[in-house]
Parts: sequence; C-alpha cells; structure tokens
Amino acid sequence: MAGFAGIDRGGEMRIRLRALLAVGLLVGLVVLSSTVLVAALGSLVWALATRSPLAQLIGWVVIPTVFGVGYGLLPLLRARQDPAPGSVVGRQQQPELWRMVEEIADRVQTRQPDEIRLVADANAAVSEETRWLGLVAGKRRLYVGVPLLQCLTVRELEWVLAHEMGHYSERHTALGPVAYRGLAAISEMVTVLGPKNLVGRLLAAYGRCYSRLTHSMSRQQELDADQWAAQLFGTEVGISALREVEVVSTAFACFVRDYAAVGEPLALRPDGFFEGFDALCRAPGRLAEWEHVRATMPEHASSPYDTHPPTRVRIERLESMADPREQDAAVPALTVLTDPEAAVSRVEADVFAQSGLLPVPWEQAISHGWARRTEERAAWVMTVFDALGSGIADLSEVLALVSHGRHDDVAAILVGADASAEVRSTAVQEVLGVVVAAALLSTGAARYQLCWDRVDVLVDESGSEIEVAALVGGVVGDPAAAEWLLGVLVDEGVSRTWRPGISATFVGPAGPEVYAVAVNRPGRRGHYPVLYVTDAGIGVRKIRFPEWVSVPPIGLRKDVRHVLAHALGVTGTQLLADSSVQMIPWDDVVGVRYVDGVSPRVVVRRTSGRPIDVRVYPDGLAGELFEALARFNQGRMALS
Repeated sequence: MAGFAGIDRGGEMRIRLRALLAVGLLVGLVVLSSTVLVAALGSLVWALATRSPLAQLIGWVVIPTVFGVGYGLLPLLRARQDPAPGSVVGRQQQPELWRMVEEIADRVQTRQPDEIRLVADANAAVSEETRWLGLVAGKRRLYVGVPLLQCLTVRELEWVLAHEMGHYSERHTALGPVAYRGLAAISEMVTVLGPKNLVGRLLAAYGRCYSRLTHSMSRQQELDADQWAAQLFGTEVGISALREVEVVSTAFACFVRDYAAVGEPLALRPDGFFEGFDALCRAPGRLAEWEHVRATMPEHASSPYDTHPPTRVRIERLESMADPREQDAAVPALTVLTDPEAAVSRVEADVFAQSGLLPVPWEQAISHGWARRTEERAAWVMTVFDALGSGIADLSEVLALVSHGRHDDVAAILVGADASAEVRSTAVQEVLGVVVAAALLSTGAARYQLCWDRVDVLVDESGSEIEVAALVGGVVGDPAAAEWLLGVLVDEGVSRTWRPGISATFVGPAGPEVYAVAVNRPGRRGHYPVLYVTDAGIGVRKIRFPEWVSVPPIGLRKDVRHVLAHALGVTGTQLLADSSVQMIPWDDVVGVRYVDGVSPRVVVRRTSGRPIDVRVYPDGLAGELFEALARFNQGRMALS
C-alpha cells in the first residue's frame, strides 16, 4: 500500500486540474449565458433604434429569454446548500463518535468537520460551505445515516468515515459544489425557457456536456476516497462495508416505499421509524433477499450521468489491492452512540418535526396507508377497463371483459402487445387482484395487516389471510370462474355494480385552519410571498418563479388574482409539511402592525429573528385580513 501514502505531487496536480476543470465549466457557462444576454439585448436595442416592424416580435422573444437566463445566472455565485434535516450531535452528547471522526481526520491529514448530524438516510456524506469558487474554506458537516449505524459493524463504520474524510482531504467538497452549482443554474434556465425554446435547447446541450464531465469527475472522486479508506483500514473490511451498504440501501428503499411512506397521503407516519427499519432488516422472510444482494451485487444500468461508480467496480478495484488486515470483531456500529435508543429517537423527532404528519402505531399506518394505496391503484385500473368497455365500467363488467376474451386487450394496454403470454397473463391477474382487494376493503370485509416478511398482506375479519391471487387465478378466459368470484364478492357485501373510489376519510391531522390569505409583492429574487393567517400562527410561503410560471394561465403574464387562486389551493396540512414555509406560532409573535389603504402592509415582530414586512396586492386578498389578525390578538399585539 505504499502508493497510498498521502497525497503525492501527482495527487496535488490532479486536484489542481480538477479545480481548473470545475471553474472552467462554470466560467464557460457564464460566458455562454453572457453571450446570449448580449445578443438578445443587442437585437432588441437594434430593433427599437431602427423602428423595425419586427420590434414587437423580437421583444416577445428577447424579454422571456433575458429573464430566464438572468434568473439562473444572477444567484449563481451566491447559491448555498441548506443542511439536510437531522439531529446535530455535539462532543458532549456523542463523545465516542466524535473521537472516532477526529482520529480518522487526523490520519487522513485533513481538518475535522465542524458539525456531525445523524440523518434518516442509508448513506454517509460530507459537505462544506465554501466561498469564492471553493478557494475559501467554510463550515464542514458530516452526515451519518442511522440505518448505517443499525446495520454496519464498528470497523465497517470506520471505513465509511475514512472514505468521507478522504473527500475532505482531496478537497472534493470544495470543488464539487462549484461544478454542480453551474448544473443547477442550467436546469433553472432550461426550466424557465422551456425545452422547445432555441436558447433553451442550446443551454440543454451545454448542460448535457457539463453533466457528463462533472459526473465523471465525481465518479473518480469516489474511487480516490476509497483509496484513503483502504490505506487506513484495509481492503477486506472495505469490501465488506460496500456490500453491506448496498444491502442497507436496498432495504431502506423497500422500507420507505412499502412501509414508512404509505400513510403520507393520509398525513400519517409510523411512530418508531427506525425500530421499523430494524424489524424489516431482521425479518426471517427477508434474510435470503438481503443475502442475495450482499453476495451478487445486482447490476444497475450504468450511465455517463451517474455520480458514483457501480459498487461492483469499487469492490473489484479493492480486490486488486489485496491488503489483509485484522478481521472485524463484528461489534455493532450503533454501540458508538451514547444511549443509542435516545439518540435515535431524537433523530426521528427532528426529521419529522416540520412534516405535519401524525405519528401512529405501525399497524395503523400500514392498515390505513395500504388501503388508500389500493384505492388509488384500483381507480387507475378502472380507467383501463373504461377504455375497453362502456366508458364507466363496474365490477361485473370488469370480470366479464377478462373472462370473455378481452384480457389480451387489457394486457396490451398494461404491458404492450409484444410482451410474452406469461407476462400478459400475470399483468392482467395483478390488476384484477387490485380491483378485488379494493372491493373487499370498501365493505370492511378485509384490512391490511403489518408483516415485515412481505408486503400487501390482506386479512379478513377473523385475521386469516385472504389469498387474492388464488381468488383471481382462474378468472382470465373462464366465464364460470368469473361468475363464481362475483358471487363470493356479493356475499361479502360488494355490489355487482361496485366501482372504486378514493375514500373521503382523513385519518391524520387536518392542519391549521386558514382564516386569510394575501399575495405579496415580489422580492428582489423574483419570489412571490404569500401570507397565511392561521389559528396556529402566521405563515409565509414563497412561490418561486418556476411555480409562478406554471400557475394557470401558463406563461409569463397573469393577473394577481390567478396567483391568489393558486395560493388558496394550499391546505393547512400542506403548509405544515412544506419545509420552505416560514411559520411563526402566535406565542412567538410580539407585535403586528397592519396599515390599510391603497397598498396594505403587514409588519410582524417576533421574539427572535428579523421582522416580516410584506406589502400586499389590494386585489390579492382572500378573507378579512384585519379581522383574522385581530382574532388572535389576545392583548399582545398592536394593530393599526
């Protein structure tokens, strides 16, 4: 491993070359954007100076172009990345974790992070708030995912942390944001201009080239960071860590998709988020699945736009650097935390603090969440049968279509006419199973039950599992089986003319009640703040330019009343769940000054932070703003 001994002269040259590439790409974007702006404005000035009959047409093209390019270009050099939600842990709270990080940072010859955050993600990452295109160092943050702590060993965690410190050592966190900042600016410009706009196409082409180069640089950075970790802790533990991280990533994706997030449409979240993930990882019925991922490293389609090299490639590279070290003692990584249970509970509380989701037991989250998901799927499935039948298909018509020879037409819509017979048959049976499950749920004859071994477990009133696949298995192409199934459903209280719909039952919190809404004049960055007066406090939600453009009528020109109508569609629950909303509880409000007139004005003073000072469009008001503010006065606020 002698070739790994620190950053040699060639390594320093490599860093300089990457810095030049990152800055060069950004400068290229600035030059291209400036050229477009100069050409556009020049053509408009020429048309106006010569009084060309094309002046109006040129103006219609130039003004949106200048606005779109400028929108992405102006904030380019001052863009900041907000820290990920999570729990900040200090040295006194988690001394062992900090000791481990500081020791690794010293061995990697880099400055340690200023802040460590525990996050709800199957990953570890680092960031740095640099200035002046990465030349001036700033605050460093290390993010450690709780799922990693739950599944890795201490030695594997050390290897992962050494990899992250390697990013610091090679200044990846200083140079990466410089490159990606330009990519974000291009995305903003293309979004505003539209993909069919000529300038938008030009910028999109530059963006593809830009993305290929920056992501190629990012993939090489991951390999360089692996070298640092291998130098410190060897290749065998690195291979083990990479395999385990792949398993954790796969398990966490399954966990979020099929368990943790199913209740969100009902404003529900499970209480004991991380306990649920631990249960999923340890479920006997899942162990073979995780071992298969660990052993085979499933292939993922590679792309020049990937930010990380495939895990298989990283493992093969480590295997070529054979470096036997002391075997891992298999001590769980979670033991590095002081009072792991309390620490994990704090992370869950911090992550969901602003979500507006109601914590409920896991069984309730799964039962209600999967029922809503099934209703939504059944409603979509019925659109397929609507297209093939009478236009408003019901249960009896669905069964008649699949049993009387129309199942191939259904399959053609679902998976295409070229799919194999087995794929077509499976697709039809799956959608038929969704319809049957939704029908049983609608009468209360069935409910979903929490099962960590597998998802989508439907049980009857006695708790016995309903084998939906067996119920629908023989229906395709068999009218007699279809009539039998219809009889079974009718006996369970389902009407022959039943048609799925989305339940109106709302289990979670309704959120604060909104009493008044006011659209405010745009700020310097083109944001359109909307003031919400609610029973929970005063909220300010900024409608940024891309959202504003999409407000009907779509385009750059619209009346403030259209923006108000759009703002009124935001519910109280959505206000709580939107992390961009600035919500001031009434207990934190120490004064409100309301000035009525041609240009109404509201100034809100609070216990901490800067006052909120907004000027309201006279025709951008809904509700009685003064009365709504006075409603919660309680002698603490002066209204004038």
